[in-house]
Amino acid sequence: MSGKKYATTDPDVIRRWAEERHGTPVLFHEIDPDSNEQWPGFAFPGYDQPNSYEEVTWQELFNKRAEDRLVFLYQEMTETGELSLYNRFVNQQLAKEAIATAEHERDVPRGPSALDQTNPQQSPLATK
Repeated sequence: MSGKKYATTDPDVIRRWAEERHGTPVLFHEIDPDSNEQWPGFAFPGYDQPNSYEEVTWQELFNKRAEDRLVFLYQEMTETGELSLYNRFVNQQLAKEAIATAEHERDVPRGPSALDQTNPQQSPLATK
């Protein structure tokens, strides 16, 4: 499982992943002060500048994810076997491209996709 990336829309998987890493749900602010753009993510102790985000409830994070139709891309473990902090909320097209790239690079068939609206469960970007 080391180094594999996954995609999901399942709130339970997202929350478990973040809580295991002591992540706090946040909405990050766009760098442009004239923009009201915000995107969901997680703040981790020692990694993020507090003025770059607003802490939100889990429900607010999930509402923003659903409103923007975002998919959570993440990694459980690094290539060296450590707990990974890699994560991004991306649109479905970017998630599909990431899956296609991972499949091409590893030249392996893809498993069930979290991008299929009927299957919002965890899906590996590349399978063994």
